[in-house]
Amino acid sequence: MRTRGPVCELMILDGDHVPLGLTEGLWDCEPAVRRIAAEHVPLEPAVVSRPAEPAADPTEAGPVRAAARLRAA
Repeated sequence: MRTRGPVCELMILDGDHVPLGLTEGLWDCEPAVRRIAAEHVPLEPAVVSRPAEPAADPTEAGPVRAAARLRAA
């Protein structure tokens, strides 16, 4: 049984570079990737509003919305 996915494994191996690509992870097809992206996406000026989108989406998975809400606050 897999306990963490490839995004987590990449973050462990190359944590300095992976967060730069996490913005696109906010729109990934997998809820776990979207949750990780919402938790770790760098809140740079060009990105700071993006976690608000999944936070406000009623069709988004609960853990993703919760993580996005924390980052959007």
